[in-house]
Amino acid sequence: MVAYHFPPCGEVSGTLRTLSMARGLRGAGWDPIILVPTLAAYPRRDASLMPETEFAGRVFRAFALDAKRHLGLFGHYPARLARPDRWASWRFAGVRLGLELIRRFQPEAIWSTYPIASAHGIAVRLQSRSGLPWVADFRDPMLYDAKSGDDGRSGLIELERRIVRQASACVFVTECARECYQKRYAGLSRTSFEHIPNGYDESVLLARRAVAGEHGGTRTGCLRLLHSGALYPEGRSPKSLFRVLAALRAAGGLAPHSVQVILRGSLDAGEQRDYAALLRSHDLADVVRFAPALPRAEALHEQLEVDGLLLLQGSRFNAQIPAKVYEYLGLGKPIFALTDPRGETARLLSSEPAATVTDAANTTEAAARLGEFLRRVATARGQPLPAPPPHHARSEGARRLAALLERIARSEP
Repeated sequence: MVAYHFPPCGEVSGTLRTLSMARGLRGAGWDPIILVPTLAAYPRRDASLMPETEFAGRVFRAFALDAKRHLGLFGHYPARLARPDRWASWRFAGVRLGLELIRRFQPEAIWSTYPIASAHGIAVRLQSRSGLPWVADFRDPMLYDAKSGDDGRSGLIELERRIVRQASACVFVTECARECYQKRYAGLSRTSFEHIPNGYDESVLLARRAVAGEHGGTRTGCLRLLHSGALYPEGRSPKSLFRVLAALRAAGGLAPHSVQVILRGSLDAGEQRDYAALLRSHDLADVVRFAPALPRAEALHEQLEVDGLLLLQGSRFNAQIPAKVYEYLGLGKPIFALTDPRGETARLLSSEPAATVTDAANTTEAAARLGEFLRRVATARGQPLPAPPPHHARSEGARRLAALLERIARSEP
């Protein structure tokens, strides 16, 4: 198993996919040999995730550097040191160690996972040298089209094509992405294109039980809404949320001190300044606050303590479903999703009773839906959380991966 994301990497959603797949495979009778980078590669670490690796398998770390942090000067670094990504240095030690592990353990298959493309680059070399069947876990599309341009994507395009030519199976977390790749590479009959979605982790259930045992009854004070996770300038920007909150306030649906919105994640100083100025222009400085990222266990605790969870997903990511969606569903808290109704996220959440899905592009309608959501959340305060949907658990994805590995390992020459 070749993965950049593995504890104590602080990028939690990717880390938990690797971890849950390894644990699930071990439970299904496989013996995972996990090849990951050295700790220096991770810009942010979360030591609280380390105990969860106990039942994942044997872990081996290959030397890796982050070009931006270790090879750059004042944040600038040569582009050639970061192709296909900032951790390209990992490929050399990763291939060498991977070949040693193959000789030592004689595995039946290789699995690698994106979005750090270097992991797939290592697997390409390992598969070429060993001939082993290989599952390439794309998760989300590497590229949304396969046309070369002047934007430096040529290397990724060639890597993607090589992956699809060599891999026994390519796996995606949404059906939309799977169909996109199946259509793009229809001529490569050897490769199968599979759908194995993300899900909520066992740690979500542990957090639910811990918080349920701490207190009960109806909480008082202002309603608290939380977005927990990364924000991006495009595709996951809070600007649409600011417009909706401003419209709700203008319509008289947002009384002073009635609602607190917490946006918890990693933002640099420049982004925080820009967003703070935008909040002042919308007269929302008393409603919205930014907060730094928390370790995994604390983040889950906070998500269970607030009254509602926020999801921001722009049309740029219509083929994706953020891993946080499944975590939210596992927690059982009410969800307010500002997203494109044509996207995969809206499709999934539209059938979930805990979720309110509204069009991020229609500010007036979204403000009205938010007002309804707040009234419903206030009424439901203190009520027991609904049971998490079992079909959205990560263990189900691991079971499907085990079945896929059984199939390709038995059918490959």
